[in-house]
Amino acid sequence: MLINPLLKLKDMLMTQKKSAEESKLRAEIARKKSEEAKDASIKAKQTLDELKAAEDELKIVLAEIHKQEEARDQKSKQLTARSEDESLGAVQRNKAKNELAQHQSEDPLPLRQAKITQTAATKRAEKARINADQAHANAESARKEAEKTQSESEKAAEQAEHDRKEAERAQQEADHVAHLAHEAKIEAERAADEARRTLEDAESKFNDAQKYLDEVKSRPGNFQGTLWWIDRDLKEARKFLPKRKQ
Repeated sequence: MLINPLLKLKDMLMTQKKSAEESKLRAEIARKKSEEAKDASIKAKQTLDELKAAEDELKIVLAEIHKQEEARDQKSKQLTARSEDESLGAVQRNKAKNELAQHQSEDPLPLRQAKITQTAATKRAEKARINADQAHANAESARKEAEKTQSESEKAAEQAEHDRKEAERAQQEADHVAHLAHEAKIEAERAADEARRTLEDAESKFNDAQKYLDEVKSRPGNFQGTLWWIDRDLKEARKFLPKRKQ
């Protein structure tokens, strides 16, 4: 009677073990993904910081270029004004004209190219920073989600491990009960054998007494009354034998 329940319990134990192993595996995968998400978030933050630093440097360089360009324009205006100032002497005006000519003869192309290059680089850096900022936000969101998944997976693994231990405990108790039932069965069979042997011995003795009584009754003598009572007692004793033995 215990076979089917025990088989069901063993199947349940195997299922719980498999579930616990799968939960542990999922928790380990979730832990690795969480670590990867953390690393990605850290790297994204580092990239964002580097891009911000580069963007700041580009802005500083561009500001310096603007400053030099403004200074050049301001000097051109000052020299032009001196060369046209009637309040100054001819010598001073000519000197200012010469200086203006020399100043204007200087090639402004490198400065303009640097300005264009730095402006483009600043825009690219700003765009890269925006993308890096978004990448960091995405990585941070993925990290939080991975940590949540890891926490849930670890809880599921703990619950599965608890269920597995409970199933093992139930299995041990069931095995103990089955062992006790087996011992009880052996003891019952032994008692049944003992009772059968006792019954067979009693029946044998009863038959021997009946044969001996029949033999005595067949002899002539004056003990018929006594024999009648003995025969009556045997018949009464026969009633106590199991019916299948009568």
